[in-house]
Amino acid sequence: MLVFVYGTLKNPKVYSAVCKKNLADLPDFKPAVLKDYTKRSLNIIPVEGEEVIGFVLDAPDEDIVHLDYYEGIEQDYYWKIDVEPILEDGSKIKCMAYQMVGEYTTE
Repeated sequence: MLVFVYGTLKNPKVYSAVCKKNLADLPDFKPAVLKDYTKRSLNIIPVEGEEVIGFVLDAPDEDIVHLDYYEGIEQDYYWKIDVEPILEDGSKIKCMAYQMVGEYTTE
């Protein structure tokens, strides 16, 4: 699954610890920009004209299980949203991102 990471998971060492993998076994981290969003604290929210810097990676299913646990999906701390960040080559790519539930969200 393609995932846009923008916070602590941008750090390969954090990602490897969360997903219980060696650094050498991580998916490629592709630099990307999510337009019309801004980062607030540990969250992203839609704000026209703003942008969030992050990475897109193709996370295998076993990583998604660990990421969901880390982000607190079952406890409703974060939910998954569809986003379309722009890669360095200018192409848009559909992927998933984690967005905090509650205080800073607009849904």
